[in-house]
Amino acid sequence: MGAEASKRAFHFLSPATTLNAHGCDVVRPHGATMLDWEVELAAIIGRRARDISRDDALSTVLGYTVANDFSVRDPEMMRHPVFGIDWMAAKNGEGLTPLGPGIVPARFIHDHTELGLRLTVNGETRQKSNTSQMIVTLAEQIASLSSMITLEPGDVVLTGTPAGTAAAYGHYLNDGDVVEATVVGIGTISNTIVTASP
Repeated sequence: MGAEASKRAFHFLSPATTLNAHGCDVVRPHGATMLDWEVELAAIIGRRARDISRDDALSTVLGYTVANDFSVRDPEMMRHPVFGIDWMAAKNGEGLTPLGPGIVPARFIHDHTELGLRLTVNGETRQKSNTSQMIVTLAEQIASLSSMITLEPGDVVLTGTPAGTAAAYGHYLNDGDVVEATVVGIGTISNTIVTASP
């Protein structure tokens, strides 16, 4: 997205109401004209973890699923004049984070660091990468998170998206667009963009 890469992990929290499912509509937040996509590998936490080391971090993962972290990029919505980025407005709209189509137990994923990532809009490829390109590894992310908060069973950790977001293209999602996010070996989720009824 044009920024210099950083090895420092970055986190924000989302409420459960941001979650959505495969095959469900994604409703554009009121006033949003610049709606972006982000295919991500998501890890489901299976046991309580606090101050866990990088070496032990992956032992907390119950399984993996696919996430599409839809994001609002409208500057007037996502930026607060005093506090900077408004993560609630940018990331936490109702139903903006579809997960699915199911959870693959961690023991069936031979190597989560070598999974293909792909996202299409109306059949056209917009993102194509691999989890091997992660700047901050999943183990590092879990260790960092657990140093600040206690991770609980059922928590979902989205691990970041590769190049190719709408912000890079300068072309954002329109109503009726069908967005498919894939993590090879885990599955594909498909969602259609709609506008909320007035």
